[in-house]
Parts: sequence; C-alpha cells; structure tokens
Amino acid sequence: MQSRLPKGNMPSGQPPRVNFAEMVQHLEEMDRQRLRQQGITEFMNNSVVHPNGMEITRLNLGMLHDRKITPENLAKIKAIHIQRYDMLEQCKKAPSKDLGLKWKELEIALQSAWGKEIDEKEFKFWAIPGCTCPKQENEHAYPNGAYITDPNCPLH
Repeated sequence: MQSRLPKGNMPSGQPPRVNFAEMVQHLEEMDRQRLRQQGITEFMNNSVVHPNGMEITRLNLGMLHDRKITPENLAKIKAIHIQRYDMLEQCKKAPSKDLGLKWKELEIALQSAWGKEIDEKEFKFWAIPGCTCPKQENEHAYPNGAYITDPNCPLH
C-alpha cells in the first residue's frame, strides 16, 4: 500500500507536514476495503446524519466490525447520536438538571447499543455545554472516575 503522506523536499530537521483530515479519510477507506473483502456491506455508511441534513459524527468502522454490531444496533446507535445531539443543542440554550439526567440515560443507551458494559467512569459529563464542573481536573482524572462536580452546576 502506498503512503498518502506528502512527498517532496522538507527543510532538514523538520518533520513532514501531515494533513490529518486526509489521513482520517485514508484510514476510513482502509476500514471500508477490509469490510468489503469480508463481505460486510451494512456498515459502509458510517456517517450519522441529523434529519436537518448535517453530519453529526462518524462511527468507527473497525469497532462496528470487531464488536459484531448488528444492523439493528447500528440503527439504534445512530438514533441515540441524533437524540444526544439534539439534547446538547438544548443544553447550549438552557442547561437543566433534567437535561443532565437525559444525557446520562443516552450515554448508558449508547454503551449498551455498542455491546459494552455500562461504565459511568467513561462519561465525560464536564464536556456538556453549560456544565460548570471543573474541566481540567476531570479530564486529568479520566477514566479513573475520581471526578469533581460543581454544587452550583445547572446540569449536575
């Protein structure tokens, strides 16, 4: 397989410049080729597209295959991502304890649809728009679970 990294003369001592968007596209295409070779076609569209037409996220093709995600669970995963996107948009406008609980329910549903054990230590609640919990401290503690919440957080 040929490298998609840029070729040419680079000033001595400097690493080559890498276009990360192209690298991600290349890796996704490699995953698609692997799935095609194995006769698996239901996962070829890994984009999650909101009804408004905007692409929300892309699912990891290798993980879809490795976890043996069924077409039914793939549909669930995509639906949960759309619900989570809508909920996060609501949080930007008016964060509330109810939305914080809804986010947790969606994270649990997402882990379940992926066939994972439910592990709340993997929830990055501090990344929700409107959350006032300490972000740097919680990011540092991730994924051990010794997280800090702000008692005045509108979500928690």
